[in-house]
Amino acid sequence: MVRRVATVVLALLWAGSVAALATGTVARRPALLALAGTSLLLVVLGMVAVRRRRVPPPPPAVVRAGDRVVGLPPRDPHFAGREDLLAAPPKVITGPPGSGTSSLAFEYAYRSAHEFQFVGVLHASRPELLPDQYAKLAVALGVPADGVVAALADHRPWLLIFDDAGGPADIEHLLPPGGRIIVTSSAPGWNAYTLGGLEEPADFLRRRADLSRKEAGALAETVGDLPLALELAGAYLAETRADPHAYLVRLQTLLVRVPGNIMLALWSLSAQHLRATAPDAYRALEMWSFLGPEPIPLAVFGDLDPDPAVRLGLARTDGVTVTVHPLIQSLVRTAPDVRRRESATSAATALRAHLTDAADEVWRSVLPHVLAVVGRPEVAGDRTVSWLLHHVEFLRGDSVS
Repeated sequence: MVRRVATVVLALLWAGSVAALATGTVARRPALLALAGTSLLLVVLGMVAVRRRRVPPPPPAVVRAGDRVVGLPPRDPHFAGREDLLAAPPKVITGPPGSGTSSLAFEYAYRSAHEFQFVGVLHASRPELLPDQYAKLAVALGVPADGVVAALADHRPWLLIFDDAGGPADIEHLLPPGGRIIVTSSAPGWNAYTLGGLEEPADFLRRRADLSRKEAGALAETVGDLPLALELAGAYLAETRADPHAYLVRLQTLLVRVPGNIMLALWSLSAQHLRATAPDAYRALEMWSFLGPEPIPLAVFGDLDPDPAVRLGLARTDGVTVTVHPLIQSLVRTAPDVRRRESATSAATALRAHLTDAADEVWRSVLPHVLAVVGRPEVAGDRTVSWLLHHVEFLRGDSVS
């Protein structure tokens, strides 16, 4: 608003300079001509500044506890709100998919890592994989796989986040004592804090996409207050610079076909843009959606660039890994035009190439993704999948089929 007012004032100054130039004496015209030129330049610069999208300031830097942070996914650079919960996070946080339970826990870890001697993130959607994830913690702690609990006692205070857990019976017996634990889940049965939507969704959109109050308010009425939905809408407008009203009309048109499914409508518009402007990135997103929700090492997929998907809010990256939200993965896999078998097979092939002659530690680092892709019905009977299954069974000493 301040920049717009300044631009109007400069425009009036320029207009006055021109008028004075037209009526001034010959002696005064060089000075008036210089004033008019300077005013015009300032007007143009002001208009450019008004039109330029504001870039949100980066989140505060995290002070990491040396190498004692394990498994923390890429940070959400547009995390907003929840300050009361960040000050004192509940032990168990539940909420519907897209409500930001994981983002809240991870943001707390980033902001508070300096307060702990050790920070670990375990992806708990598959309890049978927790022993393998404890093995990763053991490597970081420099102890045998069965020595994690004892080692944590020597690293107090510590923080462990069990992300995307099932019901209490799945993991309660695996929670070690003596430190801070945060569990995120969308499953029933927990005595937990239930996370709602953002309190000021229009304010988020205003900051994220540099919208006016009127534009942000109208869009928030349709998008709602789910953080993931708001991020998709804000990221789309920030990246494409589309007209907010035209974007809202397209959303509302899609919602007529899929009543109440705002996430599907938002995803459809973002997917159309990604496929049209960065087909290789869209292809990569398809493959990543057949893997697990854990961070995916970019080295598995060679030179595929995640940035176009990241800029649209469809993924996050720290330059080493890429993470796709489980709800986005589900929307990709169920899209009517997705190449299911081709995408799943390509993901399995990339994993095999990455894992051929690899050490056990490398296998464990991508084990959730191997198990995710080999479990897809689209690739049943594929030779690459059979190879992966055989090697995983040998690694773990049991059957995962």
